[in-house]
Amino acid sequence: MIQLSPGALNKQQTSGEVFSFPEYHKSNLPKLSPFLSSKSPFFINFQSEVCKMVHKEAIIRGKVQGVFFRGSAREKAEELGVRGEVKNLPDGSVWLVAEGEEEAVNELIAWCYEGPLRAEVQEVIVKDGELNEYRDFRVTR
Repeated sequence: MIQLSPGALNKQQTSGEVFSFPEYHKSNLPKLSPFLSSKSPFFINFQSEVCKMVHKEAIIRGKVQGVFFRGSAREKAEELGVRGEVKNLPDGSVWLVAEGEEEAVNELIAWCYEGPLRAEVQEVIVKDGELNEYRDFRVTR
């Protein structure tokens, strides 16, 4: 592990290195913004792990409207720290976009196969995409 001093923050990150910022507090996050860009497919969290950021879209088919699927998806996404959106489609399916750490996004997609208690999921179609810089997870009408 490489320990960085405050003066080293201007140095460019090289692939494969893990950075640790033990002397920093959340109030100093703006100072770290070059390393935390949401445009980058990787970011550094404060447990000293390099995490891959992903964007996935899913179409969920079955009895998924009128069963609190969107609201439950938002709650699950917020619990996992995933950003994106979810909305009902005219054909009775639900469209979900998820962005965040790969593990968390995959967990949300796995949840979509079950959904909330009253949902009857028949099919989930998932595709990868480009990061869009969502700031939160929202239900869209």
